[in-house]
Amino acid sequence: MGKCTKRFVFHEPDGNAVVLGCRLDTGEEAFVRVDVLAPDMVRGRASLERVFPQSFPEKDSFPKAEWPQQAFTVTERRGAVEMRTKEIAVKVSKEPSRLSFHCPDGSLFLKEDGEARITWREAE
Repeated sequence: MGKCTKRFVFHEPDGNAVVLGCRLDTGEEAFVRVDVLAPDMVRGRASLERVFPQSFPEKDSFPKAEWPQQAFTVTERRGAVEMRTKEIAVKVSKEPSRLSFHCPDGSLFLKEDGEARITWREAE
């Protein structure tokens, strides 16, 4: 198991998503994919191999597997990458690597705990 304690080192668009890469404290690379499913809904997934299997609605608790293209912007500034739709913003701080979720007016509604970090473990 490794923790993304270092920093996100890149981000790139991938359809309705942005893929971010980070360096784990073990020296390995890890990846986070944030999909924009609807203007008010995003899904985050993590992988050690940069492979994000097709979603299974019954497994992921999402009502469908295919989602239409969504309008969103991606900007990079002041040590963070931000994805924004008309109803939600996801901010990815690069160092330390943290995710936070905001309303359109910028008010915070969800963030990672200061002590907790994105953690990966092998599938059981």
